[in-house]
Amino acid sequence: MADLTPDVDVLERDISLGIAVLRRHGADFWADWPEADARRIAAGDVHGLKHLLQAFGGMGSFNDLFIHSVNGDPISDSDALAVNAELDRLRSSIYDNAKALLRESEL
Repeated sequence: MADLTPDVDVLERDISLGIAVLRRHGADFWADWPEADARRIAAGDVHGLKHLLQAFGGMGSFNDLFIHSVNGDPISDSDALAVNAELDRLRSSIYDNAKALLRESEL
């Protein structure tokens, strides 16, 4: 297995920021998923990367999550766009970094 140290810090930071956003807005299921994987990734376990990436595909995936009061989420309508923009940024970064680390580990 390749050393994950060079890029894992960015991934861990973004996972942590994403978890905070998700917990703040009641999306505990989606916060639990990367939280467990982050521990595995930090320990150098490539399976944590693979499991993390499984959240990003298909109907009802992490990509489909939109935090808004109409969904019963604890957020004001005025904050929803900014929160979802931040969540989108974090999702993209997490996915891109996890894919890059996984590719690197397979070399």
